[in-house]
Amino acid sequence: AGSADLCGYAGVTYAMTGLLRAFPHHARRKQCFLPHEALIACGVSLDDLYEGRDSEGLRTVLGATRGRARQHLATLRSRIGELDRRIRPAFYPVALVEPYLDAKEAPEYRPFETRIDLSALAKLWRIGKNAWLSRRG
Repeated sequence: AGSADLCGYAGVTYAMTGLLRAFPHHARRKQCFLPHEALIACGVSLDDLYEGRDSEGLRTVLGATRGRARQHLATLRSRIGELDRRIRPAFYPVALVEPYLDAKEAPEYRPFETRIDLSALAKLWRIGKNAWLSRRG
């Protein structure tokens, strides 16, 4: 059950981060993968999203979604030692989550305009570092 739980935490944090990265693309296509209850509570309509209207309410929803992804990431990290070393490589891509989330928290971030990506070298470095640390501990 431990490995299955950790797979869930890894999958949720990775998927939520991917959806946040794709937010501008989805909004342009009139798709919304943010919690509707949160949007309503923060006074954000689907029309606001589809028309590219930035607001404090939208930023609150995006921030809460990032926070949720970070919670899953923190749980995964705190329990990663429970994983059998043979399956740890499957978790290496989760090393990309934090820099993506960090970039979305930068003051210059604009939800409908800022494209968040890492260079191929940065991705390799983060995954490689994660692999190296995993073998040590």
